[in-house]
Amino acid sequence: MFQLPVLNLENPTDPALYVKRGNVDGMPLYWRDDVTGRIPAAVMAYLEQKPTEEQLGLVIKYIQHHIHAPCFLEKAPFDVVEELAEEIKALRVLSLELKTLRDVNAYIHRALDWAIDPI
Repeated sequence: MFQLPVLNLENPTDPALYVKRGNVDGMPLYWRDDVTGRIPAAVMAYLEQKPTEEQLGLVIKYIQHHIHAPCFLEKAPFDVVEELAEEIKALRVLSLELKTLRDVNAYIHRALDWAIDPI
């Protein structure tokens, strides 16, 4: 039986945290898959725009985990157009610079402009 790895965000871009779902390899773990309850609670607090500092830190680490998933570029199941590839690379860099709620909001809106939904 398939079991998801624990979503340990100490090293959010750890290759061991990415899984195969269907025919796509290198998929990020989904925040709702977290069995500790900490990440879902942090995401819900973020969605209400009331995260604690610790919760915001977890959301930022989850965003970093999400955008660094190999399925977006390195193991994409389709050809990625150059403009999208450049935006994914830019989002990866930006994800490592997130600090504030405002930063996270701007990041998510930018990602959504490219149909990338980290939350």
